[in-house]
Amino acid sequence: MVSVTPAGAVYAFVAGVGLVRAAEPDLAWRTLGGDFTGHYVIHGAVDPSDEQTLYVVTVAAANRTQDVRMSRDGGATWRSLSTTAP
Repeated sequence: MVSVTPAGAVYAFVAGVGLVRAAEPDLAWRTLGGDFTGHYVIHGAVDPSDEQTLYVVTVAAANRTQDVRMSRDGGATWRSLSTTAP
């Protein structure tokens, strides 16, 4: 999963690492917060009017359960938007 914002920030999910972000001009990667242990991020989006608001779709490796999560603080913390998620 890779998502690029209009301002040039790049978000990517790296298996074994988690969600990472790099921004212009140096493109130095940093790992974002959030516990994605046992889950893979299969899609991500950044709110075009607020780059601090992120959305991801995850899938659990064990049972393939999907979840939609949102962060309003640039990926430091996440909350589930799915009504059936644990």
